[in-house]
Amino acid sequence: MALPKDIPTLCAKNTGNHTRVDQVFLDENLIHDLIVCSMIPSFIPPNTDHYPIMTTLMIDTPCSAQHNRHNFKDVDWEEFQDCLSIQLAELPAPHEMSDINDLQVSLTALNSAIQGTIEDIVPMANIVPQF
Repeated sequence: MALPKDIPTLCAKNTGNHTRVDQVFLDENLIHDLIVCSMIPSFIPPNTDHYPIMTTLMIDTPCSAQHNRHNFKDVDWEEFQDCLSIQLAELPAPHEMSDINDLQVSLTALNSAIQGTIEDIVPMANIVPQF
């Protein structure tokens, strides 16, 4: 248990007795990262008999990797549509698919046209680092 023994977690409204009805359990893999686990009487909210418990752990949180991404909010959609129309005009005319391979080839060509248009027209977003 993370909360040391003999620390009250409740003050009974009727009697004023301090008891411990709340427990704080911690996984054995985290127990070494425990800095403090204690009751904080100064933060007791009104109309409650339970004391708040503060638990502080020392856990490293790595920064998330920054990934460049496109800003679709700032797209000139008419320019996008014009560019995509040119890309799609270069693809073979629609036809009946005879097997799964035909479908895969057509989907790959369509996806390449869309992705190429995105790369050419959609501006990159300004990434704000997250710490």
